[in-house]
Amino acid sequence: MYKEKEFIRKNFKDNDFSNKNFEDSSFMNCIFENCNLSNINIIGTKFQNVVFKNCKLLGVDFSQISKFSNNLKFRSSLLELCILSNLELPKTEFTNCQILDSDIFRVNFTESNFENSIFTETQIDECNLEKCNFKNAKNYRINPINNKIKKAKFSMPDVLTLLDKFHIEIE
Repeated sequence: MYKEKEFIRKNFKDNDFSNKNFEDSSFMNCIFENCNLSNINIIGTKFQNVVFKNCKLLGVDFSQISKFSNNLKFRSSLLELCILSNLELPKTEFTNCQILDSDIFRVNFTESNFENSIFTETQIDECNLEKCNFKNAKNYRINPINNKIKKAKFSMPDVLTLLDKFHIEIE
């Protein structure tokens, strides 16, 4: 039903799209609000200027989206058991989100915003996090050796987790 479709300036509100197939579809200037997008198939799907607000994204493999995807905004959403890898997503927004049990590898997030987001059991590795905003973000696990973090913004006390890799004691 949704495979190989094009959606332009559509607002989806209170929809349950769980387990739907969006393969090779295109979403441009769309808003998903209060939607369940769990286990959706997004192989080859292009997202441009798309907002996910108060959405549930469980088990979504973003590593399969079109390389032409950009300007994604996740606001007050739950991302759980998701995969984000080998992507170019600079200036992506993840504000007030819960990012749980997810894998984030080899993603260019330059100038992205993770403000007020909570990371639990989420691994961030080999990413470009330069100029990213992690103010008031919690529980992130970022290895400063394997990730680029130049000019990124962090808040106390969670910034101290950047030292975990060094197995030092701080008193």
